[in-house]
Amino acid sequence: MLLKKKSDSIAGFGKYHYKYKSGREGGWFVNKPVVIDSSILEKLIAKSVVDMKKLRKKIKNKV
Repeated sequence: MLLKKKSDSIAGFGKYHYKYKSGREGGWFVNKPVVIDSSILEKLIAKSVVDMKKLRKKIKNKV
């Protein structure tokens, strides 16, 4: 996991690996703690969810 919650505003570090059905894959590695503004993180997650729902709907309509 890339971010490991240490407190309300500090995330830890680690590795994240992803692989798409297409075969494309990659990963990230964070080697130091990161300070996160929780309100910004909430907005980022909310936008990501909206974007993924749109993408899922678009893909579903093509099938």
